[in-house]
Amino acid sequence: MGYQYKTLFQSRLCLRFVSLKLNHSDADDYCKANGARLVRAKTQDVINVVTEGQGDFVWVGADDIAVEAEHHWNDGTPLLLNDTLWGTDEGVRSDEECVAVNPSKELADLQCSREHPFVCQMQM
Repeated sequence: MGYQYKTLFQSRLCLRFVSLKLNHSDADDYCKANGARLVRAKTQDVINVVTEGQGDFVWVGADDIAVEAEHHWNDGTPLLLNDTLWGTDEGVRSDEECVAVNPSKELADLQCSREHPFVCQMQM
């Protein structure tokens, strides 16, 4: 299993990139077991780092599992559908509840059962 670390000093984040492909829930559990959470890619700068060298979707720490079309980051803050970080083809689909970053560096709503690499976030 491959992984690497990057530190974003301005954001006070340490990111662990995990190439192992897991579904969203298992990826979040993996991060939690290692003292972290799935990354909250709330800015384009963080998204750019998360997607660096990736040709696949990358799981991040947001979903709308609790209430359809009401996305929240794993710290409880809302992620609005009109946020400019969403891809242009993103709409509300009831079968897509977990959020990833796509290869075009945009947020995307995906089925949680899909398996993708992911990034864990630790505060410094």
